[in-house]
Amino acid sequence: VIVALAIMAMGFITVLQLFSGSIRSVSLSE
Repeated sequence: VIVALAIMAMGFITVLQLFSGSIRSVSLSE
């Protein structure tokens, strides 16, 4: 269970980083 939670946490953080990165690129392009 702990391993599954750790994997989910890592995936969630990765998605947040990609999401924030895309927002930054869009704001810079405008």
